[in-house]
Amino acid sequence: MAISFVAAEEDGGTANTDTLTIAKPTGLQVDDIMVAFTSSNLQTVTAPSGWTQHDSDDATSGAAFRNYVFYKVATSGDVAASNFTFTVPGATSPLVGAIAAYRGVDTDSPIHGSALTHSTTAQNQAGPNISTTSRALVLHFRTVREDSTTHVTFTASGVTERFDVGNNGATISYAMALYDTGSSVAGGTQNGITINGSAAPTDGMSRTIGLREITEGPLAVTAPSATSAASGTVTVEGTLTATAPMPSVAFAAEHIVPAEGALAVTAPAPQATINVASDVFGSMAVSPSPTVSITAETRPFGGRVISIAPEDRTLRAKRSTR
Repeated sequence: MAISFVAAEEDGGTANTDTLTIAKPTGLQVDDIMVAFTSSNLQTVTAPSGWTQHDSDDATSGAAFRNYVFYKVATSGDVAASNFTFTVPGATSPLVGAIAAYRGVDTDSPIHGSALTHSTTAQNQAGPNISTTSRALVLHFRTVREDSTTHVTFTASGVTERFDVGNNGATISYAMALYDTGSSVAGGTQNGITINGSAAPTDGMSRTIGLREITEGPLAVTAPSATSAASGTVTVEGTLTATAPMPSVAFAAEHIVPAEGALAVTAPAPQATINVASDVFGSMAVSPSPTVSITAETRPFGGRVISIAPEDRTLRAKRSTR
């Protein structure tokens, strides 16, 4: 399933604030991946319950500037929500943030490669390269701090802009922008891009992040047929017992990542062929009791078929006199 962009929402806040209220991305569905970015001074940002912090980093220049990245797999509660609130302890600086939602991302391990570079006063900044081993959608992010009441805006070539937002304080401003490749690319080295600013900032950071694509493709598990046979002969009166235990076959299959589609399991009942004959007085009992137990589990995404060939069980018992 190819990764697709769903929507992005942003909040530039007020001049100095302790709260970001970012609207739910339009069209959000269960199992979409939301990636959130915030920039502010050196305060700790607290995300809503259930969000995972991917990274946070401070400016290398000593400026009061910190960037966070969070992500979350959307649940039914998120789909029903109106917005998401991120907070800091005090309203001592501007606070800016945004959320971008994507569909078709591996919900077990969404981040597939991530790197960050710092710059101080560079107006245009090249992002870092990352390495991926499977298909991924590549995100290109830049954020800056400016000693100005007018925040920086951004442009980039060859990519699609998802948001460009800033917040102006009394003496400083923070700004950020996100771009992506528009479609997934094969695994390998993913080059960062240059994101241009409208002015030279006092500090800046650029990130390149890969979102791992759900892998599609057939998975086949084959359990070879098995045969069990037993036979016996007695020449006097008595009881003939022939035991043929049911063959046991165990197998395990696991998806590396979730896959799209239905899960089907087919396990025909084991087959038993029993031939009995008696030429003398006596008892003969045949009691085959095959048992099949199947346990199957799948996630909301999963498209695989597991088929088990029927077992062949042959039991032959013969009594005769000589």
